[in-house]
Amino acid sequence: MLFTKLSALTALQLLSLPAAQAQTDPNNNASAPTTVPFFTCNPGYPVSSAEQSIIFTNFLRKFYIEKDVYRAGGEHILPNAINHNPNVNGDRDASLAWVAPLIAEWNVTITNTGFADNVGWSHVKVEGPGMGRYTVAVDIWRFEGGCVAEHWDALQVAPPANRTNPLELI
Repeated sequence: MLFTKLSALTALQLLSLPAAQAQTDPNNNASAPTTVPFFTCNPGYPVSSAEQSIIFTNFLRKFYIEKDVYRAGGEHILPNAINHNPNVNGDRDASLAWVAPLIAEWNVTITNTGFADNVGWSHVKVEGPGMGRYTVAVDIWRFEGGCVAEHWDALQVAPPANRTNPLELI
């Protein structure tokens, strides 16, 4: 997989768009200008790699920026999606019920994203209750068509400010 700084910057620019500019509600007959087409999970419906990337960008915006975890999950994650997080035992609904109250309390800064070969990832800084100085997370989502089908994450708590290595994690 090849990810460039340009693609990460483009994704971050799209993520920073207000929701009203970023998409048009498919149930609304008003034809407002849009910069990111509206896509939702439609199992079995073929989508291109470019469409998957747009879907992933929409998902991240709803999940991290708007903090609308249930909407993001309902529109983009398969009901029987697999979550490898050891704190969650169950499907999409169990995963969303676990993470929604946490995301609501966290300040999340997206620093890098990428998408290729049916896999999207994000590298984020998380600040808030239970996160120490901050925690860095890498989330990986595997897509089946236009839907998130599987999720992995890895977390690292920032070391104390007086550590040996002065470089920050993110």
